[in-house]
Amino acid sequence: MMWEKFMCGENKVYMYIPQDQEFINWISFRKLVIKTKKNQKTFAEYSK
Repeated sequence: MMWEKFMCGENKVYMYIPQDQEFINWISFRKLVIKTKKNQKTFAEYSK
């Protein structure tokens, strides 16, 4: 997985950059991010 850090207000958000073949997973991941975007621990776990 590749991650890009960017600032969202005062919160650091990790956004996943999908590969073309992972587009469907990317849609699901975005939904998860929307639900858990304030949970930094979740992003840390995904970044492993």
